[in-house]
Amino acid sequence: MDDNNNKHILFLARWYPNRYDSMFGLFIQRHALAVAEYQKVSVIYLHADNNLLASSDYTFSKDKISELKWYYSDKSYFFSVFDTLFKGFLFFKNLYKVYKLFLVKENKPDIVHVNILTRMGVFALFLKWRYGIPYIITEHWSRYKPENGTYTGFLRKKITEIVVRNASAVTTVSVDLQNAMQNNNLQNSNYYTIPNVVDTDAFYPEKNKNNNKKEIVHISCFEEKSKNITGILRVIKALSQNRSDFICRMIGEGMDLEVSKKYAKEIGLTDEVVVFEGLKEGQDLTNLLRKGDLFLLFSNYENLPVVILESYACGVPVATTDVGGISEHMNADLGVMVKPNDEIAMVKAVEKILDNPRNYNTSAIRNYATENFSNKVVARAFISVYNSVLNKNK
Repeated sequence: MDDNNNKHILFLARWYPNRYDSMFGLFIQRHALAVAEYQKVSVIYLHADNNLLASSDYTFSKDKISELKWYYSDKSYFFSVFDTLFKGFLFFKNLYKVYKLFLVKENKPDIVHVNILTRMGVFALFLKWRYGIPYIITEHWSRYKPENGTYTGFLRKKITEIVVRNASAVTTVSVDLQNAMQNNNLQNSNYYTIPNVVDTDAFYPEKNKNNNKKEIVHISCFEEKSKNITGILRVIKALSQNRSDFICRMIGEGMDLEVSKKYAKEIGLTDEVVVFEGLKEGQDLTNLLRKGDLFLLFSNYENLPVVILESYACGVPVATTDVGGISEHMNADLGVMVKPNDEIAMVKAVEKILDNPRNYNTSAIRNYATENFSNKVVARAFISVYNSVLNKNK
């Protein structure tokens, strides 16, 4: 692999695994880890903590990434627009301070890799104008989709347009997300699609499944607006009225977890049918997913959920909705897609997979994940973009 003499890549992230955020930032960390196998990678992470419960630190992890995590207070006594401006000022003041500290520890980066817009992108634009460092953007967020409805505000939109236009390249985890960004006038001549990455060494098929009951697995952040948890529970309820040969394991935590538990009881779902496992990580998570006979996702909107890709790596077929970029990596050998909110169709999709396991070849599903989402494949894609950018800036 051409690594362009092992250039130094600086990831900028407002989301990264820490005591505040273990889910959204995980996608960024996995991209960074994949690239770090072939390039030098550093990460600057900035988080406002008015209680200053976390201490800032600079570490060189065993995973070959230098991480500088910085916490600061952005307590404000202003209101409305002045509060927003003041907090924005504190954010950039602290970010510049952290970057200067970073330069004491490390050499100047060759490329800045911005993850999730917009504030970090503004700082990357400053670094480009002030120091001539090119930057690329990787976007994961579904806020540009009309179903999400959070990409609002005239000033935010104009600033984001400038940041995207001046980037050397923009990567999105799906073509669908790229289209959503371009539909919001976020134009750049160098868009690339690079999916989320899966550690295929950690996620792999179970050799001998000896489940007493067929296992349906759901993993999410338990946010009703996008994940449609109540819809999943109604599907499980409908299934339970016709069969008793399965159990559904709901894995994760989030803002609507307790509401979901309450709703499950209200519609008569017992612990023999649905188990809320809570947040699972590492080996505990992979063990539950590997034992699954089916992964279930019934979202109202998505990008390209990494949980689907992890299911593929475990050789587990998927029943999901046709939203976001899911259709870009779905076919009849991998699972079944239905329209959003179509509970009758989803019940039939789940039954089709549970009743016809021989239609879904574990090794073939696994191979699809390895060929499309492994560390090596994703790293190669990013390095190709880096090399293109650096060659143009010679």
